[in-house]
Amino acid sequence: MTSAGQGISEVPAPLPSPPEILHNIPMSPRHKKHRHCACPVKGSVYKPTGIPLTGLETITLQRDELEALKLCDMDGLTQEEAGKRMGVSRGTVQ
Repeated sequence: MTSAGQGISEVPAPLPSPPEILHNIPMSPRHKKHRHCACPVKGSVYKPTGIPLTGLETITLQRDELEALKLCDMDGLTQEEAGKRMGVSRGTVQ
């Protein structure tokens, strides 16, 4: 006790902020939103005409990626228009 008769009390430590609480908890990824894909897949290769496949690097595309490529490059839509048609945001198409 102090000479004035008051007790000394400890101030409780502040609670950790949310980033500190979640620091060690792994975040789960967002669920993949359903994408509307209308183009039929006809074959297993999409490449420039006249260039042999052996001279090209192979890149695997998902069906929704192929749809975005078709809408923007073949159909001439903007990324925003392609996103609306696929039911996703422009940033997802980008």
